[in-house]
Amino acid sequence: MYYFLDARNPTYYSFMQPGMMTAADQRRVIGELGAAPPRWLIYENFPPEAVLVFWPGSDPARLSMAEVNAYLHAHYHPVDTVAGQWGQVEVMQKNSTVSVP
Repeated sequence: MYYFLDARNPTYYSFMQPGMMTAADQRRVIGELGAAPPRWLIYENFPPEAVLVFWPGSDPARLSMAEVNAYLHAHYHPVDTVAGQWGQVEVMQKNSTVSVP
């Protein structure tokens, strides 16, 4: 998607693969996103059943990617969603850092 959108990925990974990313991979992504947070990101949310159908070698214990998901949901909010048979894709925008008194 980066190519088609002429976008910049601030992380080492072109995508994160549920079931194949380690805790160290997740921490790296969180650190890189925190250092250079993009205004927009694309979040693909596929249920575990779909991940295991497409990538049967995935480790079921690593499917949730809880650390990355917690970071994304704390720092971004969905602005649009496209739902399909296997899950959904969300366009997310960085939360505003402007505080209101």
